[in-house]
Amino acid sequence: MSKILFMMLFLLVLPVARAGINIEPYLGYMSGTSELTFYGIPFEMSYKTPMIGGRLGYGMMGLSLGVDYSQSVSSFEWEQEKPATTAVPDKMDYTNLGIYVGYKFPMMFRVWGTYFIKSEFEVATPHPGSNAGDKWTGAGYALGAGWTGFPLVALNLEYRMITFDEQTNASTGVVTKLPVAGILTKVENKEIMISLSLPLDF
Repeated sequence: MSKILFMMLFLLVLPVARAGINIEPYLGYMSGTSELTFYGIPFEMSYKTPMIGGRLGYGMMGLSLGVDYSQSVSSFEWEQEKPATTAVPDKMDYTNLGIYVGYKFPMMFRVWGTYFIKSEFEVATPHPGSNAGDKWTGAGYALGAGWTGFPLVALNLEYRMITFDEQTNASTGVVTKLPVAGILTKVENKEIMISLSLPLDF
């Protein structure tokens, strides 16, 4: 009877003993493309930018759950690749807020998935035809993997898919839900980010 009680106590205490708060600041470099159709013409934009962010969550038995926030370090160029143009590109700011679930394997490898509840592209420096403060807002997903074999830091690779379905005109305040039939589709972003992070467990 005492052995059974001991085993039950052990099983109850073990998850608590291995549970804790996870804090993970990260610095990364992102490369992405945006695709949309405007008045029937397909457009493709490209961008590259350093990103800074962090994950804050709760972990237990290798599993973790929490929030993920990231933003561009500074304004970056949103360049039009197709159709080809020599127009000066907008400069954009980028923020993402999401909820992640991850799992850390014993062999210095981990994976996670993130649902971004809010992603926002904002025009910082416009070209003629757009306004500073114009915004594209949406949501999306990410899949990531990391290697924790280095001392203190982890090396990570993440693929993000963001769909922007709302546009806000800064000069008029008008909010437009996308797509607008025959005029503008949703904006589809596909991104790859390589990052270094500092996983801390408390």
